[in-house]
Amino acid sequence: MRARVPNIPRRLGRVFTEAGFVIATDPDTVRAPDVAFISAWRIPEGGLPAYFPGAPDIAIEMVSPSSSEPEALARALTWLEAGSAAVWMLYPDSRSVKVYRPSRNVVALGEDDVLDAAPVLVGFSVKVSDLFPFDNPPRRSHGFTLS
Repeated sequence: MRARVPNIPRRLGRVFTEAGFVIATDPDTVRAPDVAFISAWRIPEGGLPAYFPGAPDIAIEMVSPSSSEPEALARALTWLEAGSAAVWMLYPDSRSVKVYRPSRNVVALGEDDVLDAAPVLVGFSVKVSDLFPFDNPPRRSHGFTLS
């Protein structure tokens, strides 16, 4: 089964997985969200460095059942304090998302709600249920979905 990819206007930025971000210096602190979006205007013309300086515009984290709510909140606040415009915490077991913004407003969305990426990606939205395409979340096995 192929995941549905929303139709996003091109050249707005880039989506990364397994990318490191230098969120503090002296000492250097590098973190990597599960998925990150960086706006095009922030990407250097010469290409991306090994570790991107600063936080992604949108940091997306999958919250495992073994993570506590304080741990998830701490991860979200780390990205916000480093400069992210939004943090999406995805909860596969409950098919829900919590959206954190610098204003410290937290928006909890259920699978029937729509996730809006404004102001970073104006016009991009996705139904929360489309982020979780399976009725029952598959158990992870070395990063592959088994059917």
